[in-house]
Amino acid sequence: MAGFAAALEVTLVYVQASAIFCRMAKPKPDSADVQAAALNVPERVLLFCVASKTEWVRAGITGATVTTMTVKGLVDRDAAGEFTLTKQGRAVLAALLMEQDE
Repeated sequence: MAGFAAALEVTLVYVQASAIFCRMAKPKPDSADVQAAALNVPERVLLFCVASKTEWVRAGITGATVTTMTVKGLVDRDAAGEFTLTKQGRAVLAALLMEQDE
């Protein structure tokens, strides 16, 4: 029974240590300019398609690109299931547009 108690204690310590790591703060996202510069062409096209309500499938954008942009936090789905730009997505799009003006 002593071995079981020791194993249980080790398990509890491990679980408590895991909880500490889960509560670590998320890293801050890169600035919009840095994110805009890092986007590849399909990702940029997707931003323009979502912003203009253009069918991204007809533009040749793959589902993998949509998933990547969702993970990056630049696009999301609204209540109707349509893609929309997030606040960060709008900032990145604005950075892309400003990049063209310079």
